[in-house]
Amino acid sequence: MNKKINVRAVSLAAGTLLVFAALPAFAAELNVSVNGGVNVGSGSGTNASATVTASGEGRTVRTDLIGRVETKADQEISRREGALNRLSLRVSEMKKLSDDEKGNFSAELKAQIDAMAALQAKIAADADANATSSLRDDIKSITASYRIFLLIIPKGAIEAAADRVMATVSVMQDLGTKLQARIAAAQASSTDVSAAVTAMADFNAKILDAQTQAKAATTEVAGLMPDNGVQATFAANLTALKDARTKILAAQKDLIAARDDARATIKVFASLKVNASSTVTNHDD
Repeated sequence: MNKKINVRAVSLAAGTLLVFAALPAFAAELNVSVNGGVNVGSGSGTNASATVTASGEGRTVRTDLIGRVETKADQEISRREGALNRLSLRVSEMKKLSDDEKGNFSAELKAQIDAMAALQAKIAADADANATSSLRDDIKSITASYRIFLLIIPKGAIEAAADRVMATVSVMQDLGTKLQARIAAAQASSTDVSAAVTAMADFNAKILDAQTQAKAATTEVAGLMPDNGVQATFAANLTALKDARTKILAAQKDLIAARDDARATIKVFASLKVNASSTVTNHDD
């Protein structure tokens, strides 16, 4: 007894790129043969069974699923390409990283962008050829091999944060030079500015530490590369990123403390100015 089978398309789980991994199980469930034959058990509790022909419906569902997986893969790759391009722009605008550091990171980003474009082309070719095994590996590599959002973007964020710290350090060093000159002038006139001296000592220490921490963070992440699925490398990269971020946070705290020291120093001189100019004159009418 022949029966017709209406096979519904299998929808992708929203946002889940690795849904393609379910394709073999889906095909096995339908027992789709190369020629499109489908064996269906009655499931009625009897031994009755029927062999029917899907008339290409199995292959249609397979092709439809592959097409939707390819579309999702394109979206994910495009999202990564966009993030890489934005990061490239940020790198080009960095002021304090050395030319070598900027050049090396820019080259790395370009290599990742080119790799994404090549992967996108390969996915399209494998989808056209219905090469399910290759396509599945291609899709897994988007996250497992390239690590754009797990490594490259966080690495760039640390580089950018370090550059901002260094730029702020430069500005505060200029301010510190001016404040130090005022302290020296006050001391030459035997004015008590011990509070300002103490504040500036801490100011200089905090600025130096912020600079050290930022440089160390940049050095720590500079050589990190995608792990390509090697768990030990993945763990090492994650540890390095976390440690570099800790250094950036420490540098930012140093800058806040240095800012407070500068304010305290300025208040000392503001107080001296008020004391020097404050006089009370009584006028009789």
